[in-house]
Amino acid sequence: MLFQRETGRLLVALAIAFAVMAAAAAYWAVNGADGILRRPDNPRLFELEAVARRGAIVDRHERPLAYSEPINEGIGAAMRRNYPEPAAHSALGYFSLRYGTSGVEATYDTELRGSNALNDLNDLFESELLHRARVGDDVMVTLDLDIQQQLAAHFADLRGAAIVIDAPSGDVLALISQPTYDPNTLDADWDQLVETPGDPFFNRAVQGRYQPGGAMQTPLIAAALLSGIGLSETSAGGAAPLMLGALTLPCAGAPPSAQVNGDNAPLAITLSDAYRFACPAAFAALTERLDAGTIDTIVAAFQLNTVPTLPGYATGQAPTAIPTNDGVTIDDGDGRDLRLENALGQGTLVVSPLMMARIAAGIANDGDAPEAHLLRAIRAANAAPDAWSHAATTIATQPIATLSVARQLQALMRGAVVNGAAAAADQPSLEIAGHASLAYTGDDALVWFIGFVSVDAEHRIAIALVIENSDDIGLAARIGGEVLGAAAAFTP
Repeated sequence: MLFQRETGRLLVALAIAFAVMAAAAAYWAVNGADGILRRPDNPRLFELEAVARRGAIVDRHERPLAYSEPINEGIGAAMRRNYPEPAAHSALGYFSLRYGTSGVEATYDTELRGSNALNDLNDLFESELLHRARVGDDVMVTLDLDIQQQLAAHFADLRGAAIVIDAPSGDVLALISQPTYDPNTLDADWDQLVETPGDPFFNRAVQGRYQPGGAMQTPLIAAALLSGIGLSETSAGGAAPLMLGALTLPCAGAPPSAQVNGDNAPLAITLSDAYRFACPAAFAALTERLDAGTIDTIVAAFQLNTVPTLPGYATGQAPTAIPTNDGVTIDDGDGRDLRLENALGQGTLVVSPLMMARIAAGIANDGDAPEAHLLRAIRAANAAPDAWSHAATTIATQPIATLSVARQLQALMRGAVVNGAAAAADQPSLEIAGHASLAYTGDDALVWFIGFVSVDAEHRIAIALVIENSDDIGLAARIGGEVLGAAAAFTP
């Protein structure tokens, strides 16, 4: 009797265990399989990604910048991602099975992969049963390889960044950040790269935060024009070096209009020439004349207190706005005038090359700054070669200056290239306009160039570049001019 009772209990326990196992199996087969599939440690997903043919990335003229090819000719062979153009490496980002994606590869990952997570079960079915690997869509970016190569050649031995934008479309034609890395050898080089001085993974063109220094003279000139201050007005002592704390800020060139009024008298200069030769003392005097509201208006209009975005790239923290709310001297407790320092680009306000390129494009575009973007078109997997689906053609712009102010800024920037600190940017048969200036970060100097060139009646190409650890104004202007010279042959 006891034996029968215990046997009955055992049978009941076994029945319950079997029922639980059956229910669990049914759940995981019907409802839980997708969850297991999506687990990041699922080796089948890794294998699926390894054999998928990721879509190609091409420039605006369909020249390959990134593509995938099988490592061998066997069925289900793993793919290798290739980046054939070293000049474009810093503009594209990377794709790695081990380290993920960044840049363009990250932004358009869904298109390049050819599926999203909801299709993974179908992908596995096709891959494992039909021996058919997933194929991604091709992506055409706005980059122009000719301009990109020209830019990269100039920055080969430099540290800094540059970005070239078409106005009014906002197409990013070239973008570079130095130092950079080779995405072809990313997996092997990763540990070394993360320890490399200068952080090659940091995209300086978009994420960089630099002292603008004399680059702030462009919005200050706009503020002067807005206030009715004449460009022919003379600034006493405006051509003399300016002492700003421990810094000595000289003109970027030798202004021909600087006059000495008597023995040991300060150098006088017109505001127009002060801009052409990037003379900080004249702009310090101008800042004292401008009321806080006017500077605030210009800061907001030029969007110096916001962060412009470029899809695919982290932009970092917003810059600090110039503190001008009451128009009085703001002392940081160390005897320094923060309002003046920020207005001269040597305070807490910092900018990125993307911000400055947008300003240059806005001036070139008669006061309307375009929104920068990189996507030009997408072609579905296995579609016909010419079956590109182009991105929306609506051109988003933001007014930063009136037509009158923009036209006067254009003339001033042209004058700085014809006879000014940006003279090295001049190119035969081209009307290049620009502004070259210095900035200081601690004990190190850096140089800025912003400018533009007319391509035709509808298009102007703008550039902003910064070179770290350099005080060579001529170098920055020369690079800017030669890149704009190459861009003048641009075909929209």
